[in-house]
Amino acid sequence: MLQTAEKVAERYHIFASSDRMNMACKARNAAAAAAAAGKFNDEIVPITVSMAVADKEESRIYTKGSTLTTDEGIRADTTTPGVAAIKPALPGGVIAAGNASQFSDGAAPWSL
Repeated sequence: MLQTAEKVAERYHIFASSDRMNMACKARNAAAAAAAAGKFNDEIVPITVSMAVADKEESRIYTKGSTLTTDEGIRADTTTPGVAAIKPALPGGVIAAGNASQFSDGAAPWSL
């Protein structure tokens, strides 16, 4: 997916300018404010999953349930300088941890 994202960025002349980073940070901050105000509560369905846990003291792995009730992809502390400081994943590329979507992006906050 990384190579595909880089190819799309190249084809459509998408680059990580300060204007784009400012816009992305404003969107993330708006999403964080909306989440804090409870505006997504009716759209998020809690889900319980099993997760593996490594107990180093007892040298064993066990599973336990974990319930997710919020969109963990919203980063309230995103800043333009912070995003700008993250190096691209590929040399000469534009895709980095600060501008790539996470695995749970299907429920993205872009419907503000």
